[in-house]
Amino acid sequence: AVSVLGRVLHRALPAGRAGRLTSAESRPLLRSSLALGVIGAVFLLVTRTDVVMLGMLSDLDAVGSYTVATAGASLVVFPFVGLNTVLAPTIAALYAARNRHQMQRVLTWGSRGAIIAALPIALGLIIAGELYLDLFGEGFIGGLGPLRILTTGSLIASAAGSAGLIMIMTGNEAVTAKVVGGSAVLNVILNLALIPPFGAEGAAVATAISTNLWTVLLVVWIRRNLRIDPTIAGLKPGDPGT
Repeated sequence: AVSVLGRVLHRALPAGRAGRLTSAESRPLLRSSLALGVIGAVFLLVTRTDVVMLGMLSDLDAVGSYTVATAGASLVVFPFVGLNTVLAPTIAALYAARNRHQMQRVLTWGSRGAIIAALPIALGLIIAGELYLDLFGEGFIGGLGPLRILTTGSLIASAAGSAGLIMIMTGNEAVTAKVVGGSAVLNVILNLALIPPFGAEGAAVATAISTNLWTVLLVVWIRRNLRIDPTIAGLKPGDPGT
């Protein structure tokens, strides 16, 4: 499939643009591709580690209700998925133009709009999570605790805005891969420590902590190095970088 897509892309390029890259030109692309591959693999690992380890370290019956809880909590980030789709080319263009002021405005109001859309979803799952779980049957009510924990963690992480997207669209994939990779290791350690005594709730806490940790670290890096704030707060007059 990759080979076919490569041939299609090669034919779609304008005449004279399909030549081979030199070794010096290809190395940065290879490094970026490797970093992006690591990020994708780690994201997949993080989203499945808690489920797999819960099945290994706790009651298998809890896995079903926990999986439903993770699916419900993922609804909170849907507004940000749409936001990132729109923001990706805008961030790249504004960063290339070095228009940091406009970039800050776009990120601030975009993240605020997305979290306003996510807030009722999160509150609905936290306050009336039983109604969501009842859709899957009586045996899934055990997922209420994990659902509330994961939803709260997703909402808190969402306040950071599009931190991961900003890192990738500004060419900082390698830093992102290191941060997310370290958080994935922490996720495994926390699951090992929390699942035996607390079961599904422990797995939810481990996932929420590790997810929010890498988000906070990326926000700190972006503020210090790119001098922009991806969170819903935004940079204010007097903040570093303004």
